[in-house]
Amino acid sequence: MGTDNPSRTQADRADQSRARILEAAIAEFSENGLAGARTEQIAEAAGVNKALLYYYFQGKEALYTAAIESVADQIVASSMASIAGDRSAGERLVNFVLNHFDRIHSQRTFQSLMQQDMMRVDEWQMMYAALGANVFYYLSGPVMGRLIGSDPLEPKALKARRKSAIEYLGQTVFTDRQHGARVAERVLAHTPMPASGPMQTFGEKTK
Repeated sequence: MGTDNPSRTQADRADQSRARILEAAIAEFSENGLAGARTEQIAEAAGVNKALLYYYFQGKEALYTAAIESVADQIVASSMASIAGDRSAGERLVNFVLNHFDRIHSQRTFQSLMQQDMMRVDEWQMMYAALGANVFYYLSGPVMGRLIGSDPLEPKALKARRKSAIEYLGQTVFTDRQHGARVAERVLAHTPMPASGPMQTFGEKTK
C-alpha cells in the first residue's frame, strides 16, 4: 500500500517554487537593485510565471524584503555556526573574522545585495556612514597596528586606504557601477593627496 501524501508532495513543490523565486530574486536585486530589477526576469529565471510569483510575494517590494530577510538569515546562521562549539573567546573571534572574510569572498551576490540596500538609505545616513568609516580608520589605527604588526597610519597604508575608500563608495552610491568606478577614478585623479598633518603614529612613544 502506498504511503505517498498528496498534500505533502504539493507543499514540497510549493516550497521549491518559492525557493527558486527567492534565489532568482536575490541575483536580480543584487545586480540591478530594487528600482532596476524586473519581476519578469525573476520569474523567467525561476522557471515560473508572474502570476505564481505574485501569489507568493504580492509584489516587487514584498519580494525584495523577503530576499533581504533570506540573505540576513543565512548570514546569521553562518556566523553563529562559526562560533559554536567548545572554543575559547580568542578562537571564536578568529573563526568569526575568518567566516566573515570567506563569506565576502565566496558569496559576492549576498554582499552586492546588501550594498544595493544601502543605496536606499536616506542620503544623510549614507553620509554619516561614509564619514564614520574615515573617522574609525584613524581612531582604530594604533590598535589595529598592534594586531596586524604594521602601521596603518604610515603614508603608504594611508594612500591605499584613501583610494580603497573612494573606490568602494563609488560602487555603493551609484546604481551603474561602471559609472561609479569612473567617478571614483576621476575624483582621485583630480584630487592629489594632501600632506599629512602632525600625528603620533603606531610605535611612537608618548613623552
